[in-house]
Amino acid sequence: MNSDYYLGRAILDIGYRNYFHLPFYWGCGGNIEAGLPGSEFPYTYSSGSYESLNAPVLYGASAGACFGLVYYNRTFDFSVFTEVGGGANARILFNNSFQYAHSSKLYPGFFGNFMAGIQWKWFRVWGGIEYDSNLTWNGKVLIGTAIPTSSFKVRKKAKNQLFHEIR
Repeated sequence: MNSDYYLGRAILDIGYRNYFHLPFYWGCGGNIEAGLPGSEFPYTYSSGSYESLNAPVLYGASAGACFGLVYYNRTFDFSVFTEVGGGANARILFNNSFQYAHSSKLYPGFFGNFMAGIQWKWFRVWGGIEYDSNLTWNGKVLIGTAIPTSSFKVRKKAKNQLFHEIR
């Protein structure tokens, strides 16, 4: 599968990062994605009645793990990080037509990446390079949010401490 025929990929990613041993961390996660075909797609498709069909969308899903190094400034709630990761994925081409459904076989594969980024409070921007056994080398830029689960634990602990002091 050649990534040159696609405009880009829209990715929905969810993951977990464990920062209990700063400055190191580990994480795991998964994503689903859709690659949108460009106007230069090399093939045309038609139905039995020779109606023109849309070029196929590249759908995929992946799961993996990462290990990283982070610098965290508690005063400004700001961090800079780098990570390496890898995992397994699967991709399929589908033309998004249920009336004239056409799809490819499933393409299983693996990936590895190197990412670097910044996080301020809950806002996160990161990017890097990725090798994918189906799509070869790709650049990635991601924008997202991070929900720190430790903040929920701190609030609960603070309530418990306050309760013990009042007794």
